[in-house]
Amino acid sequence: MDLIEKEKEAIKILKDFEPKEGYWLAYSGGKDSDVIATLADLACVKYKKVYNVVSVDAPETIKHCKEAGAIFNYPRYTDGRVITMRNLIPKKRMPPTRMVRYCCAELKETGGKGLLKITGVRKSESRKRNELVSELRIFSGSKKLRSYINEKGIQFEDNGTGMKLDYDNEALRSDNDILQMCYQNHNTTLNPIANWGESDVWQFLKHYGVKTNPLYECGFKRVGCIGCPLAGKHRYTEFRLYPKFKEYYIRAFQEMADNNLKDGKKNSYATGEEWFKWWMEENPDQLSFFDDED
Repeated sequence: MDLIEKEKEAIKILKDFEPKEGYWLAYSGGKDSDVIATLADLACVKYKKVYNVVSVDAPETIKHCKEAGAIFNYPRYTDGRVITMRNLIPKKRMPPTRMVRYCCAELKETGGKGLLKITGVRKSESRKRNELVSELRIFSGSKKLRSYINEKGIQFEDNGTGMKLDYDNEALRSDNDILQMCYQNHNTTLNPIANWGESDVWQFLKHYGVKTNPLYECGFKRVGCIGCPLAGKHRYTEFRLYPKFKEYYIRAFQEMADNNLKDGKKNSYATGEEWFKWWMEENPDQLSFFDDED
């Protein structure tokens, strides 16, 4: 399928599944977000473009989100306090890692309850995403929901974290009541560019003259949270460009270590600086978060 066909399919997906109240468009300030926002405009569907304030995005990203007209949403704890990486790390008692990405769940994936979300997630971004992503994804372990969808003759794939449903499910497209039940009661995302490659993304943006995050012009391959473990060695570049964020994380790690001691846990490292070095994989022999307690 060439890009023209992919674009037409993405637009049709957005039109076919458009809810009466409109979509919640999850906007991060990256290239994929700019693609789905442009596609939503081309499809003439109703949506809210929402940026979740994660507290560790680069200033250029925040500015780009403002210029794109995104609504700024502040994730909050149940007591009303704003969630930031600074207070989340001490609360979780451990640094975010590749395997334990609590930060994404708390900061990026919140908001839009009861609404159908549009995301720019693509299968080609990683092996794991290739396994998990489809045009429509329902994050639910509900046996009742699985049984109900099965009874309606809608095919799905159970991937352990929910259900993957593809656009070619005619029964799903023809029964809006089923889809409405899914997104109003469960976290449901529509991923119109799930099958796009990176070259498709850049070709599409160039064709429509879309202004993208200026960090790409500075050599950034990805735009996301400063210090994200998934960025690998690029984190060294990020902290060199934004040294204040390094101090920010060190303070959070120090408070985390202090909290662990209060809880009776014996830290592997006593200071925020030492934890930061571990987190940056400068201490490869460290295998656990805490030393064995006697």
